[in-house]
Amino acid sequence: MSYRGFPLIIGKIPEPPLHPVIVVAVGKIVKASPIRLSSGKRAMETAIAFQVINEDDREEIVAYSFKR
Repeated sequence: MSYRGFPLIIGKIPEPPLHPVIVVAVGKIVKASPIRLSSGKRAMETAIAFQVINEDDREEIVAYSFKR
């Protein structure tokens, strides 16, 4: 599946349980690196260049990233 030539990746960004947010966006993954969390679980660290995103949703993602 793709959008304007970009592959679509559908995934979830974990949110704190007391602050659920649903964000709908289209973006291109520009960097992906495997990491190991302090719990020992494996995960992926990604950088996404959003192509289509609501400004309020973008602000929510920025605010969340600074909380972490």
